[in-house]
Amino acid sequence: MSNPIQGTVIKRHVTSYPTPIVCNAGDILQIIKEDEQWTGWVWCRNESGLEGWVPKRYLQVNGNLGTVQHEYNSYELTVHIGEDVTITCEESGWFLCINADNQVGWVPCECIQINAGTH
Repeated sequence: MSNPIQGTVIKRHVTSYPTPIVCNAGDILQIIKEDEQWTGWVWCRNESGLEGWVPKRYLQVNGNLGTVQHEYNSYELTVHIGEDVTITCEESGWFLCINADNQVGWVPCECIQINAGTH
């Protein structure tokens, strides 16, 4: 997605993981498991012991280790029906969104309807 698009929340989403894993390019993560529901995501642990979902394509995988290819934050955004968001990217069934309070986080695509004329 090259340009941000506008969307409206059609299904409430509450974050499941209040402590996000934050990664920088070059960080080494231990890959714990792959997600069965959300293809393309892997559960990882960083050197500090924090765990979270990371898009597999953001990693250079070598066995059960992954080298982060670019900055990433797993923060999930809690959203409510009727809320407007700006969508900056899509990854394996999730949108990276910005809400009216300028909070940035991931929301399942099924929770957001893209507004007509914004693609």
